[in-house]
Amino acid sequence: MEDLIPILLQFVRSRQKPGGYVVLAAHNACSFDVPFLHSEFTRCKAEFPSNWFFVDTLTLACEMMKSKGEKSTSISLQALRQSFEILLTGIAHRAMTTCF
Repeated sequence: MEDLIPILLQFVRSRQKPGGYVVLAAHNACSFDVPFLHSEFTRCKAEFPSNWFFVDTLTLACEMMKSKGEKSTSISLQALRQSFEILLTGIAHRAMTTCF
């Protein structure tokens, strides 16, 4: 991971406005992605960017399901895609397929 952090930072910086904030979205970000990134940055003695913010689509999905009056036993990306009738293009759950 030590060699990947500079690549990740460069990729993000190449897409952000100078001095701007970075908003990253992930399903289950609060419980998995954010702690994982923090842990790896710390382990590699790299400073975690203070201008990175995260949106957890799992939290948003739960609120949307609640507003629809639905109780879903599954809040996986596949179940949500079916519930909200979102067409799948490409391979599901691959970063480069699902990012814009």
